[in-house]
Amino acid sequence: MCALSRSSGGVSLSPTAYRCKQGSVGGSGGCGGDPRSQTTVDFSLTVNSNARDERGFSLTAQKFNLAVTFFYSGLSNGTVTEYGRGRNASVHCRITSSTSSSRVTLTLGDLRSYRYDKVGTSVGVTTYSAVSGNGATSTLSFDGTTFTQYANNGLQLQYSDQVAGRNPVAHQLTKVADADGVAQTYVYGSGVEAGLLKTLQVPGGNKFSFVYTGGSSISLVNSIQDWCGRFWSFRNKKRS
Repeated sequence: MCALSRSSGGVSLSPTAYRCKQGSVGGSGGCGGDPRSQTTVDFSLTVNSNARDERGFSLTAQKFNLAVTFFYSGLSNGTVTEYGRGRNASVHCRITSSTSSSRVTLTLGDLRSYRYDKVGTSVGVTTYSAVSGNGATSTLSFDGTTFTQYANNGLQLQYSDQVAGRNPVAHQLTKVADADGVAQTYVYGSGVEAGLLKTLQVPGGNKFSFVYTGGSSISLVNSIQDWCGRFWSFRNKKRS
């Protein structure tokens, strides 16, 4: 479930997919360990087109923790994100809508997609239900600006357009809140970094930040840093 995705404990990783060299920053917890510690995530191309791998970590936060998971899928049809080709992260979720269709698509950080059809509109709010057999269990609403996803566990996830003028429109995750209103919030960049996640604020006010570098067709994540000063740097390279 986006930033609240399960951690990678117990997941078997293929040695030909991306590797994460874990230092003292890996795993769960708050600000334990050396704040100068660094982890490097090596996004190497897999030799198995059917591979599907993930690696992540969690950080303690007020009410509910922040879980960040990085995904690779050889079945992604060449999808390119700021994390690389066929790669994504649990914090990169979006709802895509077209001006010519009443169907919208929810894409999660693990690159799985779920389709929803329009049910109706009342008092300016449009509701959507999942396409039968789609596997989705949540419902959606749209108030003209923001999509809200209602999960079975009581969480509400909000998605808003960050780059005007696109069609289809990509509404990106901006907030995850529980039934008590305790929330994680997502802030995106502007200009050349429009639509790129810059900071993620957890309950209690601590922030997780993202830094990007220019790529051949899209800006790529260069590093991420938590509120303790620890950071993860990324390398995107082609396997020889």
